[in-house]
Amino acid sequence: MSNLNSMSKQRGGRYKLVFRPVEYTGPMAEKVKHIPENERPLLTFRNNSMKRCYVLVKKYPMLWAGIYDQSAPSNTPPVAVYTAEKEWNNPTTGWGV
Repeated sequence: MSNLNSMSKQRGGRYKLVFRPVEYTGPMAEKVKHIPENERPLLTFRNNSMKRCYVLVKKYPMLWAGIYDQSAPSNTPPVAVYTAEKEWNNPTTGWGV
């Protein structure tokens, strides 16, 4: 099977969700408990559709989240940003997707 065919059959999409959860669980909880909340590491869900990224933010409590286009250069800003205080920076592409 060619590489192109195998890539087209992969699950997921072109976006990744980078986020800071309200609460870390499992082994990560012990590692980050001494770090200030706003300096704790970001976590990532890769290869999602835009809609799936919004669903993940709605499903799990997050302090901050950014949806990034994985096909864009690494220094490209997020397509959408979520904060616990302000919610989405772009309401036209937020929860209604």
